[in-house]
Amino acid sequence: MRNGGYGGNMDKIDEKIVNLKREKKELDNMDINQGVFINDERITFSRQVVYKDQMSIMLPDTFVTMPKKMAQMKYPSELRPQIIKTDYAGMVNFAFNLFQKNIKQEQISGAAKSMKTMIRNMNPANVFFEEELIQKENMVISLFDYKSFAMDQPVYNMIYISSIGENIMQGIFNCAYSISGKWKPIARQVIESMQDLTLSEGK
Repeated sequence: MRNGGYGGNMDKIDEKIVNLKREKKELDNMDINQGVFINDERITFSRQVVYKDQMSIMLPDTFVTMPKKMAQMKYPSELRPQIIKTDYAGMVNFAFNLFQKNIKQEQISGAAKSMKTMIRNMNPANVFFEEELIQKENMVISLFDYKSFAMDQPVYNMIYISSIGENIMQGIFNCAYSISGKWKPIARQVIESMQDLTLSEGK
């Protein structure tokens, strides 16, 4: 009995060591320009044009356009994004809406706050976290994140507002809340990589 207990403790220690090594590897490889490691899987990113001649952004090479039937199940029709890029399991998603409505850079933060208020009013159970304003050369990005509750599990969401060609661009990142700790810093890098191709600097 003692030997069995000792062996069980050693197994637990070995498992902890393996997990710590995995976590260190992931933390040491968090640059999307170099590729990232999540659960021992290396994910590479490349710059992709999302709206022809208007916008580009770094996205995972293995992500594909979400099938129409899956998109209809995942997003209600009135909230369904125009473009959804997803992993093979449909668990991690980057989505985009480009609205033909002008917005000035000084209005972007207010637009994000209005979006946050609308989401809060639609479902008061949502738990909101941080707000942030990212200022890049010729671009302002306002973002906020929150936890929502689906039927099977909680979902982590990051919403951001910017302008592309002086029109409103809404970006959405979401994933299962259980893996959000690993994906949140990666999603933020993706957001910061966005370029407005309508500007001469972005071409």
